[in-house]
Amino acid sequence: MKTKEEVPNGKPYWLVWVTIDRREEGPYYAGVTACEMTVDRSIRRGYKSLPEHVNLMDKSMKRKIVVSHMDDVSKKKCWLIS
Repeated sequence: MKTKEEVPNGKPYWLVWVTIDRREEGPYYAGVTACEMTVDRSIRRGYKSLPEHVNLMDKSMKRKIVVSHMDDVSKKKCWLIS
């Protein structure tokens, strides 16, 4: 779908890009970003902004942490805050 409005009964989902790197102490999360998607499973349709996904994947790979646009409930579900 080209717009969120085309998925009126959609449920929000978060795709989280995680980049793992390694140092002497072991592996660690070097970059984390999250992209919102809206999916209506009953009609098997959804919406996502591909440019947003690509840009946020790139930021994760560049060792950035970008999750400030997520609500606290979603962050907790993704284990990004306790």
